[in-house]
Amino acid sequence: MTTSSPYNEEQIRAESLSELMYDYDQYGNYTSRSGNYYMKHEEILMHDMLKMMKEKLDGIREQVRAGKLSPLAFHMENKHMDPGILARYAEISARKVKRHLKSGNFSELPAELLKKYADAFEIPVEELVTLPE
Repeated sequence: MTTSSPYNEEQIRAESLSELMYDYDQYGNYTSRSGNYYMKHEEILMHDMLKMMKEKLDGIREQVRAGKLSPLAFHMENKHMDPGILARYAEISARKVKRHLKSGNFSELPAELLKKYADAFEIPVEELVTLPE
């Protein structure tokens, strides 16, 4: 015995793809909207956010090339980490991580410390000490 549904399969699929959003209507009342009303706005916001992240990463890349920052700063930003998070992953104090963000301090790090950082980023040491194009 089959049960009949008031919705056909296409309606169910279409309704399951829409999102429930909240917004103010033309009268200033807080109301719900469904559908893809905001999809274009979300795409624009996502595009802008990704553009800002790329610009920040490019700025850090230039500072590394200028010798102001170490490659560690680039990889940390690329993995969306801050010194505290990286310190926990690498099991190093956050104070030391901040010091190692400077180019001169980073160039003097021993191999075992470089390995800790590389493991935290899940990259080889060779990649850690270089700057990707």
